[in-house]
Amino acid sequence: SLAAHAFIATAAAAGGERSPPPQAQQATGGRGLLSDEQLVRYICTVGELAQSHPRAVPQRLLTVMQALIAPPAAVGPDSEQHRQSQHRVRAAAFVALGQLCLELEPLAKKCIPVLARELESSSEAVVRNNVMVVLCDLCVRHTGLVDRYVPMMAASLRDRHPLVRRQTLLLLLRLLQEDFVKWRGPLLSRFVVALVDDEAEIRDAARFGLVTMLRSKQPLLFFSHFLELLFALNDYVHHAQYNQFQQTPSERSVFSLPGPTNRPKRMAIFRIFLEQMTEEQRFQTAAKLCHEVLAGVQDGLISLAHPEANELLADALAVLGSQEIKIAGSGKTGRGADEDDDDVTMDHQQQAKQHVLSKIVKKSVLESLVPTVVGLRQTLIAARSPLQRDVATLLVQLLHDYKDDLDEILVADKQLAQ
Repeated sequence: SLAAHAFIATAAAAGGERSPPPQAQQATGGRGLLSDEQLVRYICTVGELAQSHPRAVPQRLLTVMQALIAPPAAVGPDSEQHRQSQHRVRAAAFVALGQLCLELEPLAKKCIPVLARELESSSEAVVRNNVMVVLCDLCVRHTGLVDRYVPMMAASLRDRHPLVRRQTLLLLLRLLQEDFVKWRGPLLSRFVVALVDDEAEIRDAARFGLVTMLRSKQPLLFFSHFLELLFALNDYVHHAQYNQFQQTPSERSVFSLPGPTNRPKRMAIFRIFLEQMTEEQRFQTAAKLCHEVLAGVQDGLISLAHPEANELLADALAVLGSQEIKIAGSGKTGRGADEDDDDVTMDHQQQAKQHVLSKIVKKSVLESLVPTVVGLRQTLIAARSPLQRDVATLLVQLLHDYKDDLDEILVADKQLAQ
């Protein structure tokens, strides 16, 4: 039978024999050596058959499949073709073993740690790609067993091979959309690096996934994680509340974007997040930035002695001065005269709401943001910080937007007015 043939051929290859026994030779028409293509076909057949009859899989076959995924022995430089064939066989074996694990939970418990380790250590993109597919399938069937390895799986979003990064992104999007994976721990900060990937296809897919696929399920995603993301991307770990996830230094270095050279990437991510917020959420985000970052530096809760703190503050100042965080002064108008009364009423309601929000924003800017920025400026002057220019840039923008309302503050501070 085909099942017996697949088992015999696979077992023989695992035992180091490329010449099948008589049963397999008869099934193949008497051919001698077993080619890599045939071996891969047999391995895939085993996986498919195991899904149809999982309880009929003998223990010996499970041992054979586990033997096939073992790392190959070191080979000389003149054996590149042999090395590539070994990786092809291993990649197929991982898929077949994953199909067995889908049906056999005890085997899954044993193999999932091995799969996770292989994802992290394998040097071959095809193996890492197949292992990622297997782990994501197992996450659907055995969610509790795979959940602890989700951060490790997300680490493949920074894989050196574009194929693995793209596959990881698409698979994680599916798991997130179907609620098999939650936005816990550092997952979001790892996911958003795909928004600034070197490959345009991956950047577009990440933005489409966050904005179109996941926003409806997580309407507060962009607002509630903004400050956490600000600290995480700058790799600032000295705050009592933010960016306190359990991560190794290597993990932090891979998924953070610290320093002036990465500022354009960080700002690109922040702009995407701000564009998805409502005006009320942008207003609250600005208030949080003022209280947690600007006032935090002024009060000594964020020490500028750490290099990351300077970039953190510079980002906060840049976000507060950006166009994306500003609240429009009035609601959208310009509708046609043939609109029905309900639409006109809704338009007036929106304008009234916009007017109230604009007043609240102006009051917050004058009573909270401007005094905080002025106090921060004095702190930076005393510390001789190069960020004085960033503060001055923000103050100029505030003066441009609220010139008439800021006259009283400028009269009280002659140096600031100058």
